[in-house]
Amino acid sequence: GTFSRCSSLTNVYLPNSVTSIGDGAFSGCTELKKVTIPKNVKTIEHYTFSDCTGLTRVTIPSSVTSIGVRAFYNCKDLAIKGHIGSYAQKFAITNSITFIPIGIGEDPWAESTEKENVWDNSAEHPEFQPTLSLGGAILTFSADNPLAILGFTKMEVPLDNLPVSVKIDRDTVRLAFGKSPRDDHEWLALKKGQCNSIPNNGKNTFKLGPIKADPDIEGYAEGKFKDGELSTITGHLNVGLALETTGETQVMAVTIPVVIKLKINIGVAAIVDVKYDVKNAVFTPTTEIGITLPKITLAVGTGMAGIADISTYGSVKNTFYIKQPEKIYRGVLEGEVGLSASLLNIFYYELPLFSGTWEYYNSAKTARSSTEEIRGVLDSKNYVIKRASNQSKWYGTAQLNNLLPEEVNSSSSTDYNTKTLQKNINNSAEPQLITTDSGYKMMIWVADINSRSNYNHTAVVYSLYNELTDSWSAPQIVNDDGTADFYPQIKSNGDDIYVAWSNANKTFNGTVTPEQIASTCEISVAKFNNSTAKFDSTVTLTSNDTADIKPCISTTDKGVYVSWINNNKNDLLTLTGTNTIYYSEVSSMSNPVVNTYTATDKPVTGMSIGKLNNNVNIAYAVDADGELTTANDTEIFCGAIDGSIKQLTTNTALDQNPQFANIDGADTLLWYSENNISKTSDLSTISTVFTEADSVINSAFKVVNGNGNTAIVCTGDSDNGTDIYTYVCDNGKWSKSVPVTDTTGYVKYANGYFDSNNKINLVYTRTDATVTDKSINQKTDLCTASIEKSHNITANNAEYDEYTITEDGNMKVDLSVTNNGLYNEDAFEVVVRKDGAEYYKTTVYKSIGIGSTAKVSFNMPLDEVLRKTEKYTVEITPAQQTDVNLTDNTYELTVGYTDLFVQISEDRDDISSDYTVIVENLSRVPADATLQVRKDSPNGDVLAEYSLGITTSVMKADYTLTADMLSKLCKDGDVVYFVVVADKEEYYTGDNNDFIVANLPYARGDLNNDGKINMADVMLAMKYVARLTDLSDKAFLAADVNDDGRVTSADSVIISKYVAKVIDTL
Repeated sequence: GTFSRCSSLTNVYLPNSVTSIGDGAFSGCTELKKVTIPKNVKTIEHYTFSDCTGLTRVTIPSSVTSIGVRAFYNCKDLAIKGHIGSYAQKFAITNSITFIPIGIGEDPWAESTEKENVWDNSAEHPEFQPTLSLGGAILTFSADNPLAILGFTKMEVPLDNLPVSVKIDRDTVRLAFGKSPRDDHEWLALKKGQCNSIPNNGKNTFKLGPIKADPDIEGYAEGKFKDGELSTITGHLNVGLALETTGETQVMAVTIPVVIKLKINIGVAAIVDVKYDVKNAVFTPTTEIGITLPKITLAVGTGMAGIADISTYGSVKNTFYIKQPEKIYRGVLEGEVGLSASLLNIFYYELPLFSGTWEYYNSAKTARSSTEEIRGVLDSKNYVIKRASNQSKWYGTAQLNNLLPEEVNSSSSTDYNTKTLQKNINNSAEPQLITTDSGYKMMIWVADINSRSNYNHTAVVYSLYNELTDSWSAPQIVNDDGTADFYPQIKSNGDDIYVAWSNANKTFNGTVTPEQIASTCEISVAKFNNSTAKFDSTVTLTSNDTADIKPCISTTDKGVYVSWINNNKNDLLTLTGTNTIYYSEVSSMSNPVVNTYTATDKPVTGMSIGKLNNNVNIAYAVDADGELTTANDTEIFCGAIDGSIKQLTTNTALDQNPQFANIDGADTLLWYSENNISKTSDLSTISTVFTEADSVINSAFKVVNGNGNTAIVCTGDSDNGTDIYTYVCDNGKWSKSVPVTDTTGYVKYANGYFDSNNKINLVYTRTDATVTDKSINQKTDLCTASIEKSHNITANNAEYDEYTITEDGNMKVDLSVTNNGLYNEDAFEVVVRKDGAEYYKTTVYKSIGIGSTAKVSFNMPLDEVLRKTEKYTVEITPAQQTDVNLTDNTYELTVGYTDLFVQISEDRDDISSDYTVIVENLSRVPADATLQVRKDSPNGDVLAEYSLGITTSVMKADYTLTADMLSKLCKDGDVVYFVVVADKEEYYTGDNNDFIVANLPYARGDLNNDGKINMADVMLAMKYVARLTDLSDKAFLAADVNDDGRVTSADSVIISKYVAKVIDTL
């Protein structure tokens, strides 16, 4: 081509004599941005603009009837602008290119095509340079403030002096907030609310502790100048915050650091009117703006949660209000947050952190306006003994299909079968579920034995699954010695099952302390006898008066190993003293040898044993500075039991919960760190499981294996408490999170395995919790879930533009689809129904990974070209697969809205104006239109109404109001809105109105145009006659009441007679 590969070409002017643009003429012109095709061009040949990667806009006239194959190949950000119904529109739709209709009255060819159309002309009007101010503040919080207790100390709101785009055309000013329109069409689209993408100005961020937010601001205003001053202004402002987490913070509970996560809430904060301050040249909102900040939720316990079991409940809505121009700022918390720390499954420390509504900040007041008080941190002596009261019977012995389902919401996210096995169990039951090589399934947990006295009442129990009867056996105690049991762990090795736990070596009478019970904790191991279906072989690995706690089991080809932590001070809260990690090989269950692995004077906050580098390794987390008031300095250590120990982390992050797993056939060590999971297979190369940090993941994650499948499960925040989420590994690639339960309440301890049918079998607890002023009421159930590895997609919403519908009735539909199943999807079947009957069906090929959301696009044919409103149902399913939940696979489309547009033509002279209101129907749906004349605003008092009759896409309606007609409705200088109302529903109404500042002659005798004729007008006429003042043209005509072309004393006499009611008319 003539300019092919001319990478320096940035602009091109094509004369109107051009009728065809040749093959590859501008291919590879990577710096070319915009092109306007001349009016007489008929053909654009093959590859004309191919590989013009910087090309964003091509305006094509209706004269073009042929566009070659790949004319715009590899123009990834291209939009085609043209007339509705043109060949350019059809080409754009067929090739999935964005189409922009040419606006009403717009002529892109009116000026030379080499000139850029710049909308903002504020540079030509230095006298009018407004800004937008939403408020600017830096707030700090004292120690007793709720946000300070939640870990925040400062909040910045620098939303001040934001730029405004301005266009002035004679006496009309139009303004755009938050974006810069390129032409009138884009400004009108902004007014109509069609602009969804808001470019951030990059200058303003909103910070709250570790959270920052970029404000999204979109809005418009329009007004009129009169005598050089802005006489009226109307508009709307839409303010939102796009939030992202940049870290975590923590709150202390009984010296136990608990991480606080902030759930992202993105949404419109406010839609408000704006007003203009002439003196300061600034626009401000007329009403208070409420900005919704991140929803504050406490994550599953971390920090010392490895020793004390943490449960967190509730969430808090945080709203920040801004009132301008007074610059009054208010912060309000609403909701409830509390946590419960359980020690040894017996002692409960409860911290109801917050409940109710709290105005935690008000810049206009010196004190907080609230009757609530934040509850402080409890000390280590302030605990209660809680028993599982009103325990239900065991439901598991019935066939599971006959059980009442666990409390779930009506719409589940995937195909799962959830059952409650027992209600009102121990709140810290810590259930675990395993299977053997031959398919033997067992569950263990810590039960509250009602027949036992306090401090002896906890025992590790087990239940076996019966495949034939689809039931779970009644719970049996693993080792019924009458003493308390804690911290159980279970593992299978082939068909052998081992359980390890901390076992009190004596029974207790009367009141005892946590330290006293801790001193009796020994490590016991039991092996299951498949013949007798009992744990009839038990061995105790320790015998001392110090705390042996948190055993871990590893079953490898090297043997069965148990490791545990010993604290020589019996201090399970702060782990002061020496913390020693021991291990023992126990596969023979005969005379096991106890070995010392390592010892430290720092708290060991988590530990695991497993296989790595073909050796048995132990990994553990240490609070590096020994200061448990912080949780951001834990480090991970690991090494073989017969080798050296290596420190794997040296950072200020929260590194927690090391555990060993087999990922895609490789032995791997994993641990939680900063909303991600770190991993290593050789203790040298460390990477992350997920490519991006994920706010769902937390330190309570578990790896689920089986039948060649690998997944990670964890619990995360949901609308009704917490739910189970999973991440699936497929050939080394991890999916995004997928919700696998949809419960009411708080889910905890999720773990399990994949079975031979690729089902994920899980056990967990579900708790109903209420945070009150003084306590946290909890009721906990034991539940199971069997989750199919299935296909499950959800249709979220659809985007479609009626203005891109071609004359033959094809409309592009972009359907937002989420893959909530556990398989990647590559193809989808789309069925469109009308009145229940199928009339269109297609297959769309699109890849959507597990947990991901993407647009599935298709061209939907319409059997009528939008002559009336029609309703369609779009159903989408995985192609050639079965979707397990069809309740969320459909989306209702309503197509065929009418859309009326108003513009005003003015016929003006020096004294007055006649106005013609032109109403155009931009849609193909006819509508009966009524024109309303309203005072001051689109919603003001109705001054008059006129019927315009039927409007169509080819039939405009207009109505002329002469100055005489308008004078009967208003006076000169009044703001008058012309609003058109359709008899059918409109999707957009932002362009249904336009307004004027009435240019009318003054009423006869009303020289000062105040709407009254009185002595002030007489005096004004007399001063003019005496040459003491001058009169405007309009005042002169109003004063000449005898119509002789002059203003004399005769006119003032006539007006005075009218005022004195001597005459009735002027």
